[in-house]
Amino acid sequence: MRLSTLFVTITTIVILTACSDDMNEAQRKHRSSGVSAVDTTAYEVDKGAAFKDGKNVVIGSFKIGFLQEKKDVPIKTVSDKDGKKLAIAAPGDVKLTGVDGALMQRITDAAYADFTARLKKKGYAVTDRNALLKNRDFAHANKQTSPVRKEASLFGSDSTITYVAPSAHGNLYFVGESGESGGFGFSNPQVAAINYAEETKTQVLFVSYQLDFTDKEGSQKVSILPGNGIRMIGGKGDTFNTANGTILLGQPIFSDASCGEVIDKTADGKQAKSSLSLLKAVLGGGTEKTRAFEMKANPVKYQAVSVKLLADANEKLASKMTSLR
Repeated sequence: MRLSTLFVTITTIVILTACSDDMNEAQRKHRSSGVSAVDTTAYEVDKGAAFKDGKNVVIGSFKIGFLQEKKDVPIKTVSDKDGKKLAIAAPGDVKLTGVDGALMQRITDAAYADFTARLKKKGYAVTDRNALLKNRDFAHANKQTSPVRKEASLFGSDSTITYVAPSAHGNLYFVGESGESGGFGFSNPQVAAINYAEETKTQVLFVSYQLDFTDKEGSQKVSILPGNGIRMIGGKGDTFNTANGTILLGQPIFSDASCGEVIDKTADGKQAKSSLSLLKAVLGGGTEKTRAFEMKANPVKYQAVSVKLLADANEKLASKMTSLR
């Protein structure tokens, strides 16, 4: 790679990192306020001119992040062991069950096939991905074998999430979405994508979604978090990096259909201390008590709702992408 390319690459990374920060803020607001009845057609578009005259595209990466555990979620209704609904008001550390790896893979594969079909229907030529994988730069770019589980931590994320790539891909590539980094310099897949797009005049798409599993009432309802969508790499461009743009969801896409039930798993019905609360106590901040809940999903309902929501997201983003062409 040449020094000029490296300069453009560094500029690109800085700009897309800023977009990632905006996306994370949107997600944080969603998680704190819950899913609400808002305009789900809103987008966050950056450098929309990059999508102009687009025709030949290749999907460099497609991934879905499945949230599986969340801390300090407000829960208002739960079920006891006999299925009786109990009304409470307490924060809880919540774990999703009933959604295994095979189910996540089926949902991801369906969403990927749907997205590809929609692009083709809208007039895009989706080129063979093997040519990208054999590219001298992309072949050595940082990647991780799907699935990848990112654990919640005391000092970092308050959620545990599993990222899944389509079966046809096998690997996950990160270019800054969801707070993840693809690396710096020559090992970053974004660098390879810039070079590939410049040489082949083919736009490289990185698509990412995150699926949440609770709403603001603590009910088991699925939603796609805002701040997710399409990152398009179109080449080196100019100093202002106008060849590379993003189309992200500005609002959550959600369903009112319940996909399961919330169960209080706190031992003997007593409040349990979370790791974060214990840490606060050690640091002199006093103790806070929380409960442990299980979001027990119905696999059939969860899959049906998730596939439908992802198809809706695919259509919105592909349509917006087409409108900018």
